[in-house]
Amino acid sequence: MKKQLVHLFVLCFVLLFSASEATARESDVKSGRVKMLTSPPADLPVTVKVGLNFLHLVSINEYDETFTADIYLYSEWKDPRLAYDAPEGAFPLTYIDDDCTDKLKEIWWPDFEFVNCGKIDITNSYLAIHPDGTVRFNQGITADFRNTFDYRKLPFDAQTLQIILSSFSWNNNVVVFKTLPDSVVAAKKMKAVYEEIRILGLSVSDSSTVDHETPTPSGYSEFIVTLKIQRAPLFYSYQVFFPLLVVIGLCCTVFYMQPQDLGSRMNIVLTCVLVFIATKFLLNQDLPKIGYLTFIDKVFFIAYGFAGMVAISCVVEQRLYLRKSPHLRHVSKVARIAAPALFLLACVILLLFEI
Repeated sequence: MKKQLVHLFVLCFVLLFSASEATARESDVKSGRVKMLTSPPADLPVTVKVGLNFLHLVSINEYDETFTADIYLYSEWKDPRLAYDAPEGAFPLTYIDDDCTDKLKEIWWPDFEFVNCGKIDITNSYLAIHPDGTVRFNQGITADFRNTFDYRKLPFDAQTLQIILSSFSWNNNVVVFKTLPDSVVAAKKMKAVYEEIRILGLSVSDSSTVDHETPTPSGYSEFIVTLKIQRAPLFYSYQVFFPLLVVIGLCCTVFYMQPQDLGSRMNIVLTCVLVFIATKFLLNQDLPKIGYLTFIDKVFFIAYGFAGMVAISCVVEQRLYLRKSPHLRHVSKVARIAAPALFLLACVILLLFEI
């Protein structure tokens, strides 16, 4: 009972302290001791220099076409109204985490946000105001970013993961983003979430006018960081392509069976087709419903065509056997060589034209 009363007393004290602090801040604003700067500086547009450190690629969701990343965002702009007198070499006014959030409510800032961001988690914030009015605002962020993936060359595909920053509160007449020199980097120890993904490089671009389809005629400035990655196809080689070749080889065994045993031969062909369908179904579980064929789709279509060709060959051979045709041996020999050769030729042509 005593412990519960102590907890209740502490809770009441915290609530009273928070309320008094909020009241004091409101009083300071009304009395003019704290100035609320909600309008931009007079000298427009304000150049906001931005940098980004790509710390870690946490995960990639191919079905939802999103990726999760740990990043550190740097930004800098100048507001002469925030200038103050300070001795040479003095440290800037510094605000961290909650204090940073409160201070941003009192000053003007570019009010930027990520255009293609879903869930966002701000791990830490840092705000520094220098005597000349220069403002530096840094944030540690873990966020889910929406992206458009191109799976046409899957599993030999390369993707571009973009992080897009813009201000929807202020158009390009007020805020223009510029890249901080040497401030867009990938962490030295950054690794992709899977071994099958290789990181090719990081690039950055900034644009002063981008139309966001808003009712106003003005555009908006954007800052875009692009991480280029490529899929290493080893996983698909031993999980998909090698088993596929094994099944194709098993399907070819029907050419060494008696032509009159059509039922057994067709059972093998149908079993191979079912394996193709099941494998393709499992692969599709990780991909969205796309309106085009991937490289793997085309390989499986070739496999379906091969199985159909083998089935037709079995029927033809059985008909020739029933008619006791002298051409049976020749047709069987040609089919035995032509079917796998055509399959391999189609795959080679696909590789040459698609990759």
